[in-house]
Amino acid sequence: MINTYSDSPLIKMAKLSIADPYYLQGGSKSLAQAEVEYRDWIQFFPDDKLTCDTMMKIAEIHLKQVIAADRTRSRQARRGQLKEMLRRCPDADRSRKQNADDKVQEILAMTS
Repeated sequence: MINTYSDSPLIKMAKLSIADPYYLQGGSKSLAQAEVEYRDWIQFFPDDKLTCDTMMKIAEIHLKQVIAADRTRSRQARRGQLKEMLRRCPDADRSRKQNADDKVQEILAMTS
């Protein structure tokens, strides 16, 4: 559909429907592929209303990957993706952002 109907208004959702199953499947390879697809989506639709949700999913992917990573990686996830999302999406769901930040803090506490 993406190649055949490249001007369709459904392209945004079609591209998300590629990324979301990888995200939901979990596992390191699937999460890495989901991140690639979400970043691709953001590149094509940077000003879309779903961009903040997509950025939040990337931040959540980083949080899931942090569990097995070291303390430096968790700080990088916290500073990088979450700050970028806050900068670009000041009106995004505050409770979801706070929950992500709380998870990072919890991981940091477990690894120190």
